[in-house]
Amino acid sequence: MNRFFRDNIIGVLALSAAGSLIATLIARFISTSTSGGASFVEAVSRPIPVWSLFPYSVLLVLAFALWALRTRHKDQQDKIAEQSVLKDQIATIRGERDAVRQQFDVLAREPARGIGQDERLGRRLQGPAEINAAFESVASMGSKRIQLWIQVLGPEPHLPDSLADTIARRIQETSRLGIPIKYDPVLVLDREKTSPAFLEGISRRADVFSRRGVAQFVRPRYLQHGHNSGMDILIVDKTHLLIALNTVPSATTMQVGFLFRDRPEVASEFSDWFDHVVMPNTQDLIG
Repeated sequence: MNRFFRDNIIGVLALSAAGSLIATLIARFISTSTSGGASFVEAVSRPIPVWSLFPYSVLLVLAFALWALRTRHKDQQDKIAEQSVLKDQIATIRGERDAVRQQFDVLAREPARGIGQDERLGRRLQGPAEINAAFESVASMGSKRIQLWIQVLGPEPHLPDSLADTIARRIQETSRLGIPIKYDPVLVLDREKTSPAFLEGISRRADVFSRRGVAQFVRPRYLQHGHNSGMDILIVDKTHLLIALNTVPSATTMQVGFLFRDRPEVASEFSDWFDHVVMPNTQDLIG
């Protein structure tokens, strides 16, 4: 309502008309001279001269104008106070947001801890389920290159199909950014004794990469070896290392693993071993 009388031309005119009307009413009671025998009624009903009405009208209009200015000033002060409160709230929220981000950054830089053990020193993994989950978790962290040494233990691949999907998805994500990951899996096996079921599993995994359109970034190879080394090795970006061991000769899965996160001084040595010792002795697995 205050804004209507303050900012709208119709409101200003209405105030002016109201001021003039009030001035006219008040002016009728202004004392006038009754000399010459004129009665009070005649004096009251006598027409009011313009020069006598104008000052009162001006004063009333000025009074309304001052009231409007005071109201406007008060509204502006209220707005400034509200904006100040909002700025303080925004600053508080931003401060809390930055604090949370810093906490996440600290957590991201710190190696994850498992049951009182630091993964930088080597976290121990127990059982196939925990080992397979660690394989997928570490593979999903890749940004440049993934190297995988797989020991064939039985008639079928012991690592789950979901690992292939995790790696394929990661390659697809980095490929969209223009920096696709290179994936070098090496299977340690006796090609002549490899079962059809195992080869079918390999073909199934190759289809995963083809469906995601990243098969060109995968170089599957095998190392002809008639003996069971009992070991799987995953190297990611020369930074993270996972070693899984088969401690039971008759088992077709890995039982114990060791995870080293953010240990480039260790992972890079295994990466060099993979490139300089393993890869020169491998052959194409497909084709």
